Amino acid sequence: MSSLGVHSEENTQFIESDQSLGGYTASENVSSLQPSPDSNASSMSRVPGAASAAGMLEGNTGSRGTSSILASGMVDRETAGGYEDSLTTTSSSPPSVVHHSTPRHPRPTAVTLAEAVQDGDEARVRGLIAAGAKNMINAAVRGETVLHIAARMEGETGRRMVEVLVEKGGRIDLANMDGETPLKVAFLHDRAESLDAMLDTMRPAAVQKFVHSYRQDIRKGIIMAQESGGISAATLRVLADRVRLQDLYVGTEKRVSFLHMAIKAGRDDLVRVLLDRGLDMTAYSVVLGRSALAWAIGQKKTNLFPILAERMTSSMAAKEMDFALQYSTDLIPGLLQICLDCPEDTSGAATKAMCWAIREGKVELIQLSLDCGADINSFEPTGGPPPVHLAIQLGRSVCLRKLISAGADLSITAECMTHHLSLRGLRESVLFAAVRQKKSDIVEALLDAGVRWTETDESHIREFRRVSSEFGVFWFFPIFSETILRWVRAASDCEAL
Repeated sequence: MSSLGVHSEENTQFIESDQSLGGYTASENVSSLQPSPDSNASSMSRVPGAASAAGMLEGNTGSRGTSSILASGMVDRETAGGYEDSLTTTSSSPPSVVHHSTPRHPRPTAVTLAEAVQDGDEARVRGLIAAGAKNMINAAVRGETVLHIAARMEGETGRRMVEVLVEKGGRIDLANMDGETPLKVAFLHDRAESLDAMLDTMRPAAVQKFVHSYRQDIRKGIIMAQESGGISAATLRVLADRVRLQDLYVGTEKRVSFLHMAIKAGRDDLVRVLLDRGLDMTAYSVVLGRSALAWAIGQKKTNLFPILAERMTSSMAAKEMDFALQYSTDLIPGLLQICLDCPEDTSGAATKAMCWAIREGKVELIQLSLDCGADINSFEPTGGPPPVHLAIQLGRSVCLRKLISAGADLSITAECMTHHLSLRGLRESVLFAAVRQKKSDIVEALLDAGVRWTETDESHIREFRRVSSEFGVFWFFPIFSETILRWVRAASDCEAL
């Protein structure tokens, strides 16, 4: 009878590859990567037809669960350790009559050991090993060892099974029929505890090779797991805590870290792990053209901002203000709150935020920007008018009143926004700008603040009318409201000339 469950060395060779650990050799396992003298380390092989056999163990590339069915009928009589009858004949019996001696006790088998491991029964596992199953630890059961089964198990039960098997000679460098070692199986199935137990037996250099290996695409696997949600924070922490910071970069020369990839995936749990490990969110990436912090803002990952804000300084917030104004304005209030810690270093960024708040009509952010050091009388950093003129142009009367109450200089003039060349360079007062825009609510706010119509404003009116009459472009300029003009003149005790 051929053995489909456990194969002897004379039939096939166990698939053993140092590539499956990203290049480290079996000798690098501190605890016991070498098989025991009596272990059957060469007993595994690919089993023809086993993929369709009823009762085969679950494959590594399928479900992440651990339930498997072990069919004892797939194991031959000798390796199954069934009752072995000693056949004898006597002289008084016919040759065709066979007498059976008392059967011996059954020997422990790889299948029996696998069942005990899968059940998480540590006492039974130790008992079977003590009874003679030690040489079955590295034997093949449906194309994998019992350590592969333990690697897929969850929680502390998985950890204890891995620890017991490794202690008794289980090898974490043996590949199953899919070419995957128990170490990689634990990672692919997101079994943090089992992975942790196996990494504890490895030297630091071997762990670094496992994480750093391009040959097995482990890095690509980690990135894909981050983006798909297939890796938990616990598993990533197990890996990150055992390697150097530079090992957490996809490419050192490109400076793209796992932090960038976790941010792209929106994984706040992984971002926290990597920041706790010490990755710098301000480190510049050549290939992305921005830091991890700017990457989060550019990707509009607002759910990550609270975590990033915990480690953000006022200078960081000010530096990324432009990026937030361009890509993710929802983050501006949070950045301004951080800038409050050191307003003297954030004046420029706060001024930009204030001008944005005026444009968007967000009155509540004007005071916050001023608290962060915004200059209420400076011209807009992008080349636009000063804040009061910006509010007038946009008709933001509420914002204007806020600026007035905050002490804005209402005597400041700005270049008149007109398309006609002969009027370029004309500087208009705040009241003239409001009258020209026919903004009665703005005019009222200015008059209430004590602004008055002047002779200079009257001369500008005459200049506008002269140009309009000479070039026939009455339609080109806003038609001054005579009602508003009479209003401001009366309020200013000024007669039209």
